[in-house]
Amino acid sequence: MAKIIKALRSLNVEVKLIVDIDVLNDETVFKGIIEAYDIDYNSIKPDYNNIVSNLHSTKEKINRVLTKTSINQILDNSNATDLSQRELKLIRGAISTISKWDGVKSSGVAAIPAGNATTSYRTIDQLLKEHGVFIVPVGELECFIKEVGGHGPEWTNVVLETYPNLDDDVYQNITSFIQSINI
Repeated sequence: MAKIIKALRSLNVEVKLIVDIDVLNDETVFKGIIEAYDIDYNSIKPDYNNIVSNLHSTKEKINRVLTKTSINQILDNSNATDLSQRELKLIRGAISTISKWDGVKSSGVAAIPAGNATTSYRTIDQLLKEHGVFIVPVGELECFIKEVGGHGPEWTNVVLETYPNLDDDVYQNITSFIQSINI
């Protein structure tokens, strides 16, 4: 994205960008976008770090030794030939990860923790809007119309086929968002 933004802006083309909220989950991509719009990244880095630090969990990575110990204990507690449903559930729990980013991606701004993280998000969001960058407030575009599953262009096609009348109430939130961008 950053390369395209820079190229277009060097040709004096006004560029407005709409991004899913999880753009914040990749500092390299986010920083590239920020710098492509000639925004001083260091000026927003404290707010960025505040958001990110509130969204990372200690259960995002799985420690090999601890996981091996947990699974061995589960396996050693029974001599049965097959694993029980309870054992399967315990093993799945030992190898599952938890990421607050999943909630942010599916719920948007509402899933950002209250307090400093929300304040920092609002600061960054306002600055980005002033420069023509708009974060999807519901997480990702597909969350505007959750009645239709899927992702990307296929999702768009199914939405338009399912709701061909663009005045349908299902488009209300996305229409409000687009109007706020003023394009």
